[in-house]
Amino acid sequence: MSNNIFNLIENNISFLKSYFNFFNEHSTNILHREIKLRTSWDNFILKEEISRYISDLNNIGVFHCSDLLTYYFVSRLLYSFEGIYKESRRPKKIIKNDVIELYFNLINFLLLTNIFPPNDNIDKYDIGNGKYNRMHINLRIGLIKGVLPEFLLKIDNVAFHHFIQDNFSLSEIKGILKMSPCQTWKKLFTNKKFKRNIIIDFIKSQNDNYIKIKFLKYCKNDTPSFLLKNVGLATEIFVLLFLLLQNYGYIIPLLLHQRIFRNFRDVFSSNTSSKDIKEKYIMTPTDFLLLSKGRIFALELGRDKPELISTLASISGIPTVYIDAKLNLGPKFGYKCNYCFVSFTICRKYIDLFKIGKIEKVTCSNCVYINNCRDKVYAYNLKNNDKIKKHIHCSCYEKMTSVQKELIYISLEPLPTYPIVTGLDKIELGL
Repeated sequence: MSNNIFNLIENNISFLKSYFNFFNEHSTNILHREIKLRTSWDNFILKEEISRYISDLNNIGVFHCSDLLTYYFVSRLLYSFEGIYKESRRPKKIIKNDVIELYFNLINFLLLTNIFPPNDNIDKYDIGNGKYNRMHINLRIGLIKGVLPEFLLKIDNVAFHHFIQDNFSLSEIKGILKMSPCQTWKKLFTNKKFKRNIIIDFIKSQNDNYIKIKFLKYCKNDTPSFLLKNVGLATEIFVLLFLLLQNYGYIIPLLLHQRIFRNFRDVFSSNTSSKDIKEKYIMTPTDFLLLSKGRIFALELGRDKPELISTLASISGIPTVYIDAKLNLGPKFGYKCNYCFVSFTICRKYIDLFKIGKIEKVTCSNCVYINNCRDKVYAYNLKNNDKIKKHIHCSCYEKMTSVQKELIYISLEPLPTYPIVTGLDKIELGL
């Protein structure tokens, strides 16, 4: 995934900075009066709490940054293409193909960079002799060493001080900075010898074992807070594209509204005694709403939120339906090759058909990409446990040793990898 798309987001943020700075610096000359907010940021009572939360590594990836990508790709960017259609001299077909290509690039990027979760029982039955954990610990260490120092350079002092207190003892920091003893954090942070770059350079210079012990809590197996919501975001974006192409009706994505509505409910329920206001925000919406032929359906991805579904249906009376996306191989997005342990991605042939409005099963036969395809897979069973069916990239099979190949029964007929959306049959019955 090219960094150019993220540069565009930075351009928007840079504009906002310039916009606010202009009025802060020139408001008296332009408006003949000084702009004063009711409460300035410097005196804002929650300034430190907000700064710490927004920059908290326990939330940065899976919440804040994933929400930002959702906003751009699910709402803002899609809306922007309406203007591109009007202004561009290129044929609409070419523009549409490029748009869809961009979205599938993002989906495959999210799948390829997905470290979590592993396949069920992957370490018990894999043919790679337990190398899954070793490989993914190395990936997590590399991710932390590659991203954390750059991130620490950019965050404000409040967030940086919070990070230091959360990860180091007072004596550790004094040792790193070679400072004389200080009795409190406050004295340490106000000391002239407290240099951010020295601490960051220290982190960058440490070996993998130090990083693993010190910072792997941000990137552990059960809470990938330092990562994006890889599989979830990839699934949400694909299902949105799928629903739009199927043309069931008017699709309203509510992927960000879920968090907003839940937080509104919490704020109002804690600050008012009014029963009406409490109940107004008690209902958290599903991932999508479908409006078609005078009917409304609430669509929720996955089956792990039964309370949300039952509450929405009982309060609103809107029919609610579970839908989900999985690979044609059986498991959901994020399913991994049992040799290289990288998630399977959506194949080129399926994307090409999707771009011309066709959603159908694909095969590797007569595929123009067959010779150079990195997505094609083989299905196999382990000889000592033939009930467990697994898959492996065709290219990975070629890398296996003869001893490893002896452990499996394999079908050498290549299979494509593409997504299937389930649960839509119930909507079709209701329309």
